[in-house]
Amino acid sequence: MRRMDDVVQGRICRALRRRRSLTQRDLGRRAGLSQQAVSLVERGHGSRLSGVAMRRLFGALDARWEPNVSWRGGDLDRFLDARHAQLVGIFVNLLRSLGWQVEVEVSYASFGERGSIDILTDTDSLALARDRDPSVRNRVMHNADCPRSRLESRRRR
Repeated sequence: MRRMDDVVQGRICRALRRRRSLTQRDLGRRAGLSQQAVSLVERGHGSRLSGVAMRRLFGALDARWEPNVSWRGGDLDRFLDARHAQLVGIFVNLLRSLGWQVEVEVSYASFGERGSIDILTDTDSLALARDRDPSVRNRVMHNADCPRSRLESRRRR
């Protein structure tokens, strides 16, 4: 971990500890660590502690400690996601070849829940595909609960 990350994490630890009106000794007891270990982190030397110790320390403050791995900028996400993207591409091509209208990577927000849908289609596409080939239902699964309005609004654009 870089020195600057350690310093920032130390400042966060100190601020959270003070917010709870805890001494370093009190926090250490809650986390199963010594006062010296808490002091080390707060002074920007958290890399001297194990990952388990850092998780316990921040856990005692109702916070989550998550080390961050980076590689060649944003390439890491693409590297880890390459096989998934390939599978989505194959499935999208299959659906389109069967006459389905398909949207890829559609994000949504509904009553505080947010996320994204890898492959979104609508019931019109299902009906069209079923008319062409009755066995489509057995070959391709379709979730009837998909937010169809999202696809409809994209279609109108």
